[in-house]
Amino acid sequence: ALSSAASDVYKRQRLISIFAAYQSHNIMEKKTIVARAEVLPGKEQEFISKAEPLIQGTRAEEGNISYNLYQNPSNPTAFIFYEEYKDQNAISVHAASAHFQAFGKAIEGLLASELVIESF
Repeated sequence: ALSSAASDVYKRQRLISIFAAYQSHNIMEKKTIVARAEVLPGKEQEFISKAEPLIQGTRAEEGNISYNLYQNPSNPTAFIFYEEYKDQNAISVHAASAHFQAFGKAIEGLLASELVIESF
């Protein structure tokens, strides 16, 4: 039988190897983005319609896991995009996509402030 100290070392090494194996799977690489948009009053529907091609195009990207637009019911000019990608490369592909570039141009003049983008 292993001594108590040897047993503890074995358990610690086993946990480290399990964690390393876990890290090598995509679950640890997944990236989430929350992009906040504040639109000008009266421009909410136009913003939503301009976002539709972006949403459809992004959902078709190979590296996209989910992509949703939410409007705050108590503050209708406030929106968030909740985005999940399989890895950082998928985000780079998204940012370079034609639908993303077109959306950036299409919403000029609709925003009350700059987009706030958070990555997790």
